[in-house]
Amino acid sequence: MGFRPASLAELSDLPVELDPKYWRQKSNLSERICNALKIVESGYAEQILKRTKSKLKARVFRKLFDALSFFRRSFRQTADSTEGVVNLAIAFEVLLTDSYSRGIDDHIHRRASLALKGVRGRSSMLDSLEGLYKARSEYVHAGRTNTNVDVDGARKAFTRAFLELVERLDKLPQRSSQPIGTILGDVNK
Repeated sequence: MGFRPASLAELSDLPVELDPKYWRQKSNLSERICNALKIVESGYAEQILKRTKSKLKARVFRKLFDALSFFRRSFRQTADSTEGVVNLAIAFEVLLTDSYSRGIDDHIHRRASLALKGVRGRSSMLDSLEGLYKARSEYVHAGRTNTNVDVDGARKAFTRAFLELVERLDKLPQRSSQPIGTILGDVNK
């Protein structure tokens, strides 16, 4: 696969506990998650590993894959819990931005709001995201944070935003300088 040994070991570092009751619920969320992951896996293999001609699709699938990598890192068991907060914030940035620009916090919040439109629990997930970014900024700029972060709520927000984005890939145009914005309906005119 072309990974370094440390990267291969990192692939298995996702301590997740699955409650069988959750998977048996009438909700189709687990099925949606599995389908989205399959889409990203096959799209990444097709666009990146086989190097197809669509640079835009390759860029989007690379972003989705990289966002998942940072999301996975947010689960690492470390002595410093803020490392997970920073990795989760990076996962959101990779997922919801097309390129770096000033005002990233507002940008992420606006796009997450668009991605979560109509999703149950949207308001609390957006509150969790706001707390995440406040803590991330404090940690990155001051080396510490006193902000309590609802990491589980922020992870739910990421998962839902990821699902919504993957499920809207059919809206990806042939050309765009802002493919994520286009998919979410947030393109600067």
